[in-house]
Amino acid sequence: MDLRMRRLSSIPLILLLLTLLTSASLPAPVARAEPGGVVVVLGQWSDQIQQAAAAENVPWQVVAAIVVVESAGNPALISPSGGIGLMQVRPDLFPSAAGVDLTDPATNLRAGVAILATLDQRWGSWSQVAAAYTGRIDERGNTVERLDDHGLTGREYVALIERQSASLGYPIGPVAVPYSLVPREVDVVRMAMSALGTPYVWGGESYDEGGFDCSGLVQWAWAQLGVSVVRTAAEQFAATQRLDPADVQPGDLIFFANTTPVGRQASALAGQQNDGQPVWVITHVGIYVGNGMMIHAPDVGEFVRVDKLDTPFWRAHLAGYGRVATGR
Repeated sequence: MDLRMRRLSSIPLILLLLTLLTSASLPAPVARAEPGGVVVVLGQWSDQIQQAAAAENVPWQVVAAIVVVESAGNPALISPSGGIGLMQVRPDLFPSAAGVDLTDPATNLRAGVAILATLDQRWGSWSQVAAAYTGRIDERGNTVERLDDHGLTGREYVALIERQSASLGYPIGPVAVPYSLVPREVDVVRMAMSALGTPYVWGGESYDEGGFDCSGLVQWAWAQLGVSVVRTAAEQFAATQRLDPADVQPGDLIFFANTTPVGRQASALAGQQNDGQPVWVITHVGIYVGNGMMIHAPDVGEFVRVDKLDTPFWRAHLAGYGRVATGR
């Protein structure tokens, strides 16, 4: 990420402007930004955006995308929900930004970028950071479909940020971790990565069904390699070899318990028969891809994606690790 950011930041501004003005492949102007918003933002605020981004090790393209979508480069804009300035920083959502002059462009950018850096430490995905920046993310990292001041749903907003960042040469979202970059020896990870962006479908276990649920993705990925895996997350937990955290490798499975209302109800009922002791019911599974990340089919309304494991929700529900017996 850092190398790519440094490489792109060295491109002369005039080349970026010419590319944005002449490329026929760029997306249409965003709904909430004025026509030519990208050019206005880069032409007027490029230096300050890059300085603020570099100070927090945040890709400047992501910052520029948020400025374009949020304010189209208007430092005086104040939204009905309380967003202020270039990045529409909201002190009600992020108290760290309270007490400073957010109408000052440089201060606004520093405050907004600092918020992005903090959110990145928690979520590890710029698409999730974009959702969290507007307060539209749940504890599992799923985008909340609440409308904003401009009538955009959470997913529509995130999609605009993704498009604008990609147009500046820094793709985020599912394409940010292409499966072609995964070591070739980890075939099951490469196979699962090929399903990035596929819809979550409860009970789904193939493209023919329109998508996958969590255990369906695991079963499908292994099936493409000729390995038969049992169907549900609970069955996969029971059928795999338990691992110590230090021994987990890319391709191993990561299991979670009590992540759904049904799972929590089942846990409570089982606990009543276990002298009131907590009982964990396996309700979710992902595939470890390395670097503290997993690929999984998260929930209804979401898509297959890569998520950071070190978040409060996943830490609280982690049940263990398992290795599939391949017979090879």
